[in-house]
Amino acid sequence: MRSQACEPCAKRKVRCDREDPCSNCKRRKQDRCSYPEPSPVDRIRKLEDLVRSLGGNPDEDVAPGGRPFGVASPNSVTVTTSPFGSQRPTSSSNGRSKDPVILEEDGQQHYLESRVWLTHGHLQGGTRIANAKHPLFLRNAIPAFQNIIRGRDSPISVSSELREHAQILWTFFKQRVHPFIRISFTWELERLESIVTLSPDSTQIDIAQNALIYSIYLSSITSLTESDCRTNFGLSKTLMLAKYQALCEESLAGTDILCMKNIMALKAMAVYLMASLDRLSTQSLWTLMGLAIRNGEKLGIHRDGTLLGMSPFETEERRRLWWHLQYLDLILAIRLGVTPSTLKAEWDARLPLNIEDGDFTPEMKTFPEERKGLTSMSYCLFTYYILDEQRQYHADKGRFELSWSTNQSVPMQIKEAFIDRLEDGLNKRFLQYCDPIKPLHILIQLMSRALVCVFRHRILLTTGEYSDRMNQGNRGSLLALSMQLLEYAIVMHSHRLLRDFDWFTTNGFPWPAFMVVLVEASQETNIDACQRIWALLSDLYAANASLLELTEDRRRLHAAELIVAAWKTCMSKGTVSRSTPTPSMVSSLEKRLSECMEDVPQASAESEANGGIHRGVRELEIPESFLSEQEANNLLDLDLRDIDWSFWNSID
Repeated sequence: MRSQACEPCAKRKVRCDREDPCSNCKRRKQDRCSYPEPSPVDRIRKLEDLVRSLGGNPDEDVAPGGRPFGVASPNSVTVTTSPFGSQRPTSSSNGRSKDPVILEEDGQQHYLESRVWLTHGHLQGGTRIANAKHPLFLRNAIPAFQNIIRGRDSPISVSSELREHAQILWTFFKQRVHPFIRISFTWELERLESIVTLSPDSTQIDIAQNALIYSIYLSSITSLTESDCRTNFGLSKTLMLAKYQALCEESLAGTDILCMKNIMALKAMAVYLMASLDRLSTQSLWTLMGLAIRNGEKLGIHRDGTLLGMSPFETEERRRLWWHLQYLDLILAIRLGVTPSTLKAEWDARLPLNIEDGDFTPEMKTFPEERKGLTSMSYCLFTYYILDEQRQYHADKGRFELSWSTNQSVPMQIKEAFIDRLEDGLNKRFLQYCDPIKPLHILIQLMSRALVCVFRHRILLTTGEYSDRMNQGNRGSLLALSMQLLEYAIVMHSHRLLRDFDWFTTNGFPWPAFMVVLVEASQETNIDACQRIWALLSDLYAANASLLELTEDRRRLHAAELIVAAWKTCMSKGTVSRSTPTPSMVSSLEKRLSECMEDVPQASAESEANGGIHRGVRELEIPESFLSEQEANNLLDLDLRDIDWSFWNSID
């Protein structure tokens, strides 16, 4: 069997069984089944398979000590297969070290896993040692990439124009961004804001604070609409983002991102990552995420501050930052289809407290009592709770993987039990306290219901995805869940009280549910049911204008082609009356597809005329490909198992 899909299946984004010819091309005589030339990796794999068939082992080699690779040494850890189909050590871990140490040197903090690394004294667990040198550092070693990454050693001078922007940007940050990034206490932000907006002397701001300020500005601009930017600053959003991204990245480089020395610099990186999630390359952000996590571990924020002799204020500050980094790591991991390694590690930083910032002061010697109900921390705690529940529940049953909901080796009863437990926990901890007139409470309600629905949708789709045995009842349940998810998306993007949070919710679109509804629309034989589906799709496009921007996301382009084809299919089958007017979104998508097709040769000609200058930017603007009308119609002659779900779950 081949390792790649045939070219017709790859173009139509359907699953290919990789036979010659494949089953899809057998059914559709108009397709010509052909495969690309095998890569060197495929040829090597084929040779390895041949060696194995002859009784050899291509993986076997001899280590320098004379022991063949693959043969366990006497001291190696044996492994057994977990219920998740993965491997884990047979001996369970005893947990993290109970005697961590924080060293304080020249105003910087360094974390040591255990006092065993120290050569002096009998230290108690959790001791903080002032004026101590790290025993393992090379004192005179220069940083890696020093001449490339490190920026200026002093804060960037603030122009009068930027100072005029500051007050407005701080206001937008507090309204639209801070509810989702509560890693700084309100009084800390107010102090920074007053320095920037009221004091002409920028010498009060150090390099790390400067980086945090510019990351706050960048996140504020990310939350604005084009109209907001024009009205408040007289500039386009694109221009403002480019300007402030450059300032933010330069200031972050000045903190030495390979060796961040304090919590403030790490906060700046966290806000920058949050502001960039839906704009910059996921791969590049994933690499930066690794830097942030490693710097966090170096500072010891993965360990709970109560073990390190930290004050309640320091402990809570570090908890908030560590859990927010885990949240960002999780988002990027989902978009790349992996499980972050730190999520599976045995760090012990506790969840932040459910309190208002006014309940806490830096001078407090004890922790304040947590509030009952929802607070300004509640949205963040809601996301952390979901992360923690998955981590704890599935780790107890084997090595944790984010793919648990689609992993067919995980018993269905385990999946359903977890979803029931999660839903019950969300109801008791959050939803019962939600006030339907408070924007963040509405968002928690919608996100909670949508998340549970996504999990149920995913396991039901996986059950039928690889099988012809999906019965009519399951198919009906899958369609109902899919329509429910689209209804949540409509409310999320059309609710008057949630307009300030559009920047945060735009890219959480349920593409797999959209595809289920679209396929069912093209195959539906009941006129009333078909009309309900098309009414839902019309409302969806009316509520989410970003779906009409076809060059921003390849899935939108493909969806537009399928929408147009599905409407024509329904018209030809008679499930939509010929007297029914064409939905405005179908007409709009037809027009936009036509314009995109016209732009392709024009953009290519301009690129050639410029000698390839700005070619990378142009390529981003040109859609990947266009289906012919016949190809789009053929795509809708599908069973759900034929769909390439990895395409609809991708992000880059």
